[in-house]
Amino acid sequence: MPLSEVDDPLTRGMSKLQPVCSKTLKRCMTLLVAAVEAKITAEMSGQYGYLYDASTFYLENYVALYAVYCYDEQLRQVLLAIAPMEEGDLTVQSNCSFIKKICEIFHLSESNMAFLIGDNCSTNQATATRLDVPLIGCASHRFNLAVNAYLESYKAEIEAVSALVAALRTVNSRAALREHTPLLPLRPNVMRWSSTFEMVARFVRFRDDIKHVESVFDLIPKAAMHRRIEALLKDLRVFQSVTLKLQLEDVTLADVRALFDSIIERFPTTKAKLSATATIVHSPTFEAATVKVINGEVGSLTASERKAIKRFEVETASASSGRKRKRRDDDEKEDDFATSVLRAKKASGRQTSASFLKLLEKLPPTSNRCERLFSQAKLVLTPQRASLLPVNFEKLMFLRANRSNWDVGMVQDVYEPYKKIWYLPSPVLRQLKRRLGKAVQASLETDFAQVDTTGVLVEGSDIIEAVEALMVPKPDFVQADDVSSMCPPTSTRCPTSSLWMKKI
Repeated sequence: MPLSEVDDPLTRGMSKLQPVCSKTLKRCMTLLVAAVEAKITAEMSGQYGYLYDASTFYLENYVALYAVYCYDEQLRQVLLAIAPMEEGDLTVQSNCSFIKKICEIFHLSESNMAFLIGDNCSTNQATATRLDVPLIGCASHRFNLAVNAYLESYKAEIEAVSALVAALRTVNSRAALREHTPLLPLRPNVMRWSSTFEMVARFVRFRDDIKHVESVFDLIPKAAMHRRIEALLKDLRVFQSVTLKLQLEDVTLADVRALFDSIIERFPTTKAKLSATATIVHSPTFEAATVKVINGEVGSLTASERKAIKRFEVETASASSGRKRKRRDDDEKEDDFATSVLRAKKASGRQTSASFLKLLEKLPPTSNRCERLFSQAKLVLTPQRASLLPVNFEKLMFLRANRSNWDVGMVQDVYEPYKKIWYLPSPVLRQLKRRLGKAVQASLETDFAQVDTTGVLVEGSDIIEAVEALMVPKPDFVQADDVSSMCPPTSTRCPTSSLWMKKI
């Protein structure tokens, strides 16, 4: 629902909470965002990197920027911005300017920027080159490209199943199929190969039921093609297991390298996209060095690899580079391809003393967090909120994505000072200006917010104290649940609630 919903009398009547008008809500959101930004800035004192991606909502292109850093030995990924970019201005220069602007807003040193995580497109690679940082290409993006290339060899089989599915989705065919199975045919999505896997798996599952639908009988693949489709499904299950592993929060670059090497060994045609030295990789030396550090092979680092990760070195602290990961694999019910690969890698791992920041070992290998953010954004920027200003949309997404960085106590802290605001009718304001000194008059001019032509809202402890001192005898206090009850009837939009008004 839109933010203005809090102004609706019916909505207020359904809640037992104290009424708050929409302008108060927006103001408090702004104050809370500032408090969370200050907290994030205080935590980001060392090396950090950015996780970066873009998407389109209602013909508006938005760019999401996450900060990746370590705090108290824990990896933090916090949203810094999700802002619209001008159409036709998605260039390397605009990307660099956007990132540097965020650095200024959060008072971050550009010299501490150590890496960039994003898709493997040429724009991101050029952006990383201009910023003089390594680009960790999204492993999910690379794997998606590799699987799509592999599926080209099964193009005829996929097209046959797709044509059959399209025929089954007509009204009459769907009704006939429903008499034999509750399952419905699934159509593929050109953006995600996993939809092809779901389509093929569904077809194999109810192939016998499809034979009862006479209108599509001629489109059913023959026995020879069906055997190839079953072989394709077996391979797709392997790919699907790797895709699911790449979406885990604690997956590392070393895990990705082990998975990709196993896929290359089983499917050599994927080497062009998944090998450590593939042309799509922007910083192969940096990624190879990081994998060695995670695996405890610091002693085998070459001179170029050590130079690539030099900014992550620590001089005095020494720690074991062996990974301390959750025993999540032991809890899984079945050993799919990806699980067996990572379990074998974990059993053969070595530990060697190292002197590198923990951030290097915990670098996220994918930009899936941005993808999830964009999925959540579609729930916020609904058709009912299509007119939502980008600044308000960014506040909502910023607070939602960084929910762990604020609580009710922080909301109370930012709201308490804001409650000390007065509504002054215009006649009273003119009288006060004549009685106040010039210094206070100047402050009064800058510290009030115009409600309408009938009055102003005054905030600031200095102004309130000055106004209170001039009022003799002391006036009575009147508390109102909402400023709308104090403002004239013509004033329907006032930027605060729970205000105190002086009776003069």
